[in-house]
Formats: sequence, structure tokens, C-alpha cells
Amino acid sequence: MRTKASLRVLYLSAFIDYAGIAIVYPVFAHLFFERELGFFSPEVTETVRGVWLGVLIALYPIMQFFSAPFFGSLSDAKGRKKILLITLSIAAVGYLFAVAGVYFRSIWSLVCYRILVGIGAGNSSILSAMIADLSRPEEKSKHFGRLSMSFGSGFILAPFLGGFLVKRFGMLCPFYIPFFLVILNLFFVLWKIQETRAVSSAKKSGVLSSLTLLRRAAEMKSLRGVFLSLFVFTLGWAFFTEFTPLFLLYQYGFAPSQTGIYYGYAGLFYALMVGFVAPAVVDRVGAEKALPIAQIACGITVALLLMIENSAILWFYMPVIQFFMAFIYPTTSTVISNCTPDDVQGEAMGIYQAVGALGMAICPFLGGVFVGAHPWLIVVIGGGLMLAGGVLLSLCPLRASAPADKMTLIDRG
Repeated sequence: MRTKASLRVLYLSAFIDYAGIAIVYPVFAHLFFERELGFFSPEVTETVRGVWLGVLIALYPIMQFFSAPFFGSLSDAKGRKKILLITLSIAAVGYLFAVAGVYFRSIWSLVCYRILVGIGAGNSSILSAMIADLSRPEEKSKHFGRLSMSFGSGFILAPFLGGFLVKRFGMLCPFYIPFFLVILNLFFVLWKIQETRAVSSAKKSGVLSSLTLLRRAAEMKSLRGVFLSLFVFTLGWAFFTEFTPLFLLYQYGFAPSQTGIYYGYAGLFYALMVGFVAPAVVDRVGAEKALPIAQIACGITVALLLMIENSAILWFYMPVIQFFMAFIYPTTSTVISNCTPDDVQGEAMGIYQAVGALGMAICPFLGGVFVGAHPWLIVVIGGGLMLAGGVLLSLCPLRASAPADKMTLIDRG
């Protein structure tokens, strides 16, 4: 019974964590690009505004790139629950900087906000490791599917709420909500979650461990193909997803409230697919077959968005993209977890999160230079990179050599 209660709180924690991050997405593009809001002086060009948008978007995954392996490995040594509480506290402080940044129109307060929240988001590796701790091998596909459903639901449904709050209460309101969500999250973790990992003080961690772990990922023969394809795919997924509000603004003239509805609608289909449909399909056809096909299909369907000029068609087309997206991340988590010893689940999930975070950081950081002037590139580059990730994985498929790879994870030389 305690295991079920812990799983429920972990799913809720994942939802709250990503809801707090994504609730502001409908706001950022309009905050920077609508000149009458006065965040920048009127003479600031579209290119400069796009650069700042790219910087703020990229700071979060950059910080997660370093923090996810660090916190994941630290949780292997010090216990999961304690480290999870620390990350949530860091995120809570970050959201206070967000409120100050919008209220005072301070770009540097927003920079601090994205840095701190990105550090706190390193707890995604802890949540994944705790799911692995609490799951029998035959349950992992189902449990990781529900974790991905929680992440995705929070990440995509929250902008719906954000768009509504902007329309009713103004630009500042969506920045208050994440702070209270994280405080609520802290309460539930303290109250309901049991420790899932025995403390072992022998293991050491460092903030630069992400760089070492990326090298170790390249050495894992049975998994390096999936890590590499995941990196390329995430480059495209981040480029598309994080600049989507800007694409919707220029392509269809969406207001913040309409952007929020778009995210909520897409999130509903993603949650249903990833929670119930994708795990059943993967169990039937196998992860190795499902993953590259889903990546290729995602790339094609995203790139074809450029052909949809009527926003009414968009509402029929979006569920198709979400169907294929639902297969990507829970399948990847299951494969990695199954190839990893129990005592380094946090470290392995840290590698996974670091690879994904690096992909999420690079494209938005560089893409902000030109997407302000050429928004159509958001779907072309995003879809193209997703497609490339799927082709890459199909050319270097997963190998069933888990025992050897386990040794590369735990061998300290």
C-alpha cells in the first residue's frame, strides 16, 4: 500500500514540477514581442528579442544538464527523498525571482529564475530512479508510461491554465501559481513518499559529473545508439516545442489564451496516449521496433505543419503528432532502466536526463538568433532533426548486451 501511495505522489510531483515550468510558456513570447507591454524599449529589434527569448528558454535545460546527473548520482549515495526535497526548495526560490522579474520588468531576475528552476529540475532523474526502485521488471513499461503521462500532462496542460490566467488576471498571475504548486509538492513528498534507496556514503558526486557521464554513455555499446538518437531527436523536439508559441503567433495570430488552449488540447491527447495506448503497443511490438518508427513519424508530422495554413485544420492534425510523441520517452526510460543495475539507477537516469537536457539547451540558445525573423524555421528544423534521430536509431539499433554495459556503468577503474 505504501508503494502505491509513493507512486501516486511521484506522478503528482512530476505533474506539478513540469506544470510549474510550462505554465509561463504562453507568456514569454508575448512578453518579449508585444511592444506595448514595455518589457523592452520600442527600438529593440526582433532579432535581439529573439536572442533573449532563446537565452531564457535555454538556461533551464543547461542547468538541468549539470544538475540531473549530479542529483541522480547523489540520490544513489544519500537517499532519494532528501535530495528530492532539496531540489524542490531550490525551485521554489526560483519562482520568487520569476514574480519579481515580471513585476519590475527585470530581465536579470528572469535569468536568475530560469537558472534556479533549471537546477531544481534535476530532480527528474530522481523521480525516474524512484519509479525504477518501486517497480518490478514487468511493471516498468506501465510505470514509466504513467510518469511520462504526468510529465507531459503538466508540461502541456499547464499553458492552458497560463493562457486563461493571463486573459483574466494579467501577465503576472501565471508566475505566482508555480511557487504555490512547488510548496504543495514539498508537502506531499514529506507526508507520503517513502525512502526507496538505502544510504551509501561511499559514492561520490560532483557538479561536473554530467561531462563524465556523457563519455560513459558513449562507451555503453548496447545503449549509445539510443543515447545519440535521443540527443538528435531532442534537439528537434526542443526547437519545435519551446518556440511553438512564437510559431502560433506568427502563423495563426494566436493570442496567449489561444496558445494555452492549444497546449491543453495537445496535452490531453498526449496524456491519454502515453498513459494507456503506447505501453500496450510497445509490449506487443517491442521497444526496439517502436522507438525509431515513432521518431521518424514525429519528424514528418511536425515538418508538415508548415503546410497547414488554416488554424481549424490544426486542431484535427495535432492529435496525430501527440500519438507518435507518446512512444518516445517512456520507451527510452524502460530500455535504459532494464540495462542498468539497481544500485546505479539514479546515475543511469542522470545520463538520460543530461543527454536530453543538452539537446534542449543547444537549439533554443542558438535558434533565438533567427527564429524571431524567420518563425517558419521552427517546424522545418524541428521536424528535420526529429526525423534524423529516428533514421540514426534505425541504422544503429539497440543491442541486447546489457551485462557488459552494466559493467561500464559501475566499473570505476
